[in-house]
Amino acid sequence: MNQREIQKENTRIKIADAAWQLFAEKGFEKVTIQDIAASAEVSVGLVYYHFGSKDGLMERSLLKFNEVLEQNTHFDDSASAAENIQILIHSYIHEIETAGSRIIRALYKSQFSGIHNYAVDDTSFLYRSMMYYASAVYASEASASEAVRFAITSLRGLIYFWCCEDGKFDLEKRGQTFADIITGKYNI
Repeated sequence: MNQREIQKENTRIKIADAAWQLFAEKGFEKVTIQDIAASAEVSVGLVYYHFGSKDGLMERSLLKFNEVLEQNTHFDDSASAAENIQILIHSYIHEIETAGSRIIRALYKSQFSGIHNYAVDDTSFLYRSMMYYASAVYASEASASEAVRFAITSLRGLIYFWCCEDGKFDLEKRGQTFADIITGKYNI
């Protein structure tokens, strides 16, 4: 990468970080491109140049969340598949709580507007990792895929409820109960 490309990438990161912060503080709907430009200390034109729109910035936020989740999830090679699914769910819930209910609510809303259907994206870290460990438990890939889609849909439902409650309950505690149920620690 030459100096110009490095500067361009640094500007993109600065804008994306400013947008993430503002979406978390104010919510997606209340943030304007002008707010983002001012926070990043760049021109409005530069925001449009790099991301095209506020929706483009939301798309980048989804990718950033996935990157952070992947960086902060540490599987245990000596653990069972169920234990590693527990690690993944715990890490996911932790990153959700760290981001806060406002930005997660905005990310979820973006799923309904058609920006990017990340909730069922089989390239996401969450989906790929759950499939990897579920494949060790289920006899067929179809069964593993069905189980993973059910688990992710249920997990997203828990998070959606947390967002509706404006983050007023302990998501990590309920997330642990969810992980215990999904991995068979409880017989229901």
